[in-house]
Amino acid sequence: MLQIKTKGLKNGDYEIDETENTEKLEDLLPEFFGDIKLTGILTKSDRRLTFNGKAECDAKMFCDISGEEYIERIVADINVIFIINNELYFAQRESGQFDIDMDTEIALHEDDFFYDLTQIVRDELSLALPMKRVSPAYRGKDFAECFPQYSAKNEIDDRWEKLKDIKL
Repeated sequence: MLQIKTKGLKNGDYEIDETENTEKLEDLLPEFFGDIKLTGILTKSDRRLTFNGKAECDAKMFCDISGEEYIERIVADINVIFIINNELYFAQRESGQFDIDMDTEIALHEDDFFYDLTQIVRDELSLALPMKRVSPAYRGKDFAECFPQYSAKNEIDDRWEKLKDIKL
């Protein structure tokens, strides 16, 4: 679990440096392996806690161009705002009407010692995986550079020459 302490803090900044092995986290995508490192600054200001940091983990992926397996370090920004014992929040939750932005603010009870960031880290790392997975060896190169044996610059078989005249 990737937890941060939320109780007993005085106003100010606190460095967060947590590490957890991926094998201990449930429902993490199979691409991730090794340790997840969570680093950042937790700032307490009265009843508001703000965490700004990043999560890092290695991912094993297959290149969309070559089909080769490669490993890449995935980094995701983690930004969370906690509101401690916010009576307005609890009253609005009971009535079903929220003025507080539920996507960015998390309500904490005054007695909570820790907050588990595992789900947030899991989601943000998953979203940080690239859609197009290209090995560093092939990034920024065109097809002819990667696979010259299949390039159009090679001689074309005479049997295919007549296809050049086809107009679509």
